[in-house]
Amino acid sequence: MIDGSVVLTFMGGLAGSLALVLVARVKLTGDRDAARGPDWQAYADGQRKDLETLKAEMKEVRGEVKTLRSELGTVKSKFVAAVQHIHAWRRAVPDASKWPRTPPELADDLPEHPGL
Repeated sequence: MIDGSVVLTFMGGLAGSLALVLVARVKLTGDRDAARGPDWQAYADGQRKDLETLKAEMKEVRGEVKTLRSELGTVKSKFVAAVQHIHAWRRAVPDASKWPRTPPELADDLPEHPGL
């Protein structure tokens, strides 16, 4: 018959050995992760820096788009005013033979015939 204390001693030794293996494995994994930590930190820092750069560029582009929209609105208003002025001039000078030739870019806005 096996003595109970021997079994308990054996079980305690086995549990201790398993715990030791587990602790060693956790430490090894932790050491590996700790060794990789600076690489990941550098990668994350690089990504953060790139993101901040992109945000700054987007802010600048949004400002440029806002300015361009405003300028486009001004140019459109001037264009419409110029076309209206030309139509008024053409009504004042109905003889189409005295009109200068219409540039092709304005053909849709300024027909060659006087029926305005």
